[in-house]
Amino acid sequence: MNYASKQEMIDRFGLDELIQLTDRATPPTGAIDDVVLNAALADADDEINGYLQSKYNLPLASTPLLIKKLARAIARYNLYDDLPPEHVEKRYKAAIKTLEGIAKGVIHLGMDAAQQLTPATSMPETRADAPVFDAATLADYH
Repeated sequence: MNYASKQEMIDRFGLDELIQLTDRATPPTGAIDDVVLNAALADADDEINGYLQSKYNLPLASTPLLIKKLARAIARYNLYDDLPPEHVEKRYKAAIKTLEGIAKGVIHLGMDAAQQLTPATSMPETRADAPVFDAATLADYH
């Protein structure tokens, strides 16, 4: 199982770019070469697993969105044979930096002990001391 899928790559980077990066046939077929794309996705998974194995049991029971994002960036970088564009290289380097943070325990994937994603709350937790003034203490000040 790949951390990122063909469709996720298309959705994120566009069909035209993936055709350009994977169609290595002579003459070109004008379609994504699944063998080339799957190799890049598998290489990205291997690279990610190298960082995750120190903190998590592999394979992961579920794939966090952060890992999907990192897998797409790494796979895209892997599809460039020679020199990737600067923005692609920057995303790759940022992905590696994030993986290093995960391996060090600085960045958490939001998974419980059973490696299931823990639901994120949309509201922040707040705590405060008991109020000094309430209805009873203000009753005499009408």
